[in-house]
Amino acid sequence: DQTYGYRVCQLKKDDGHEHNLYYSRCPWNADSSRMVGIHSDLQQQNWHVVLYDGQGHFLKELFGVERFDWRLVWDRTDPDLLYTWKGTNLYRYNVQTGSADLLKCFAPLTLKPNGPSLNQSGDRILVVTSDNTFRSYRLPDMEQQRSFKPSIPPGCFVSWDKPAYTGYRNNIHIQFGSSDPNKHGILLYDDAGTLLHTFDAIGGGGHYAFSPDGKLAYFRMARGPRQGGPSPLEIHVVNIDGTND
Repeated sequence: DQTYGYRVCQLKKDDGHEHNLYYSRCPWNADSSRMVGIHSDLQQQNWHVVLYDGQGHFLKELFGVERFDWRLVWDRTDPDLLYTWKGTNLYRYNVQTGSADLLKCFAPLTLKPNGPSLNQSGDRILVVTSDNTFRSYRLPDMEQQRSFKPSIPPGCFVSWDKPAYTGYRNNIHIQFGSSDPNKHGILLYDDAGTLLHTFDAIGGGGHYAFSPDGKLAYFRMARGPRQGGPSPLEIHVVNIDGTND
């Protein structure tokens, strides 16, 4: 790339499809020596989580999604480890050996489709269980549980594939929406259950991001068309307390 100086590669699979892990999930391991992706067949079926090296060269299949879920997160310090889940169980998976260690079983509860995420320091892991409880644990021993149920604004719902640690301190983001397109936003909690801030009318459609120094980037479409052209797209950056937008 002539502007940024990075090498750009296209991953190609003639007998199927290659996918990333969705916009909110980082595919790179702790030292950027490897990345994960998804392979599927030409019918977009038979999904497998696969491993590439840092240049995008295919290394091997890790597991099918019938075994473990693709909504996973890499360990922040150990480049061989990632965390995944299935049903009631949370696992630590070693990409070198292919071994999976059960970290915790939540039965009879199941895990929500957001899957696990890690805090900024990488010493706590967060999941949401089917009773809508946010639960975090100290790594690697899964002790020191913290749990809470967020207070969702009346008439609103949560997109349960979205909540996660933001990557800044122990902050957690929870996107909410409603049938009213003007009633949506982001709840920002810490993992002890303290509400830090509510962003109203921001992020209801997702596709926002948090920086490791505590800022939120989001987009907004203008309310009306610009004279002589289409509605402009605005990119905003704001402090997590809502100041300096």
